Amino acid sequence: MKSRGRSLSLPFALPPSIKSAQISVLPEFYGAEPIARGSWNRLEAFQPSVLIGYAYDLTRLADAVEKGDILLTTVDRAIYALTDVGTPVIDDALRHKLWRVFGVPVYEIIVAPGCMLLAGECELHNGWHLQPGIEAHCIENEIVYETGRIAQAYTGYTGTIDSSRCECGRNTPALKGLHPLIRHRQARPPALPLAS
Repeated sequence: MKSRGRSLSLPFALPPSIKSAQISVLPEFYGAEPIARGSWNRLEAFQPSVLIGYAYDLTRLADAVEKGDILLTTVDRAIYALTDVGTPVIDDALRHKLWRVFGVPVYEIIVAPGCMLLAGECELHNGWHLQPGIEAHCIENEIVYETGRIAQAYTGYTGTIDSSRCECGRNTPALKGLHPLIRHRQARPPALPLAS
């Protein structure tokens, strides 16, 4: 499958020798082999050490591996679970299932509109670190982020922003206690592009 645009980098650097497979279509990650839902049997021959995908696809793949429909024993590094901004973060049940099936840690990546990496889960599972160039603050209980291109974009999450140095050693602020915001039929302002 050919790349359709710019590729993102995972929050944790992987050596080039480590094979990673992306089982969900977008966003695309640099160095990951895209293997679409209908072609997961290719995973047996590709033998990835890392999987990248949305919860829906990771759940279906774990089910197929558990049933023996797909023989996949090479995943030995990590699983990156993608979550679109504003949707529920992955739950403990999925984390436990993926651990039971693959025996590797799961790290969640929060993806903003436009296939932009907003935050990556801490190596110690102590929140989601904002990626370089992204700032966040709260407006009326909602976490709002800013980038070099967007002055203000709403995430659809409630939670806190911890700016203290993390136990993992990172200095980047971490989003903590994320929950989808329950809206009461009130419109929110759209993202504001920066003036040129």
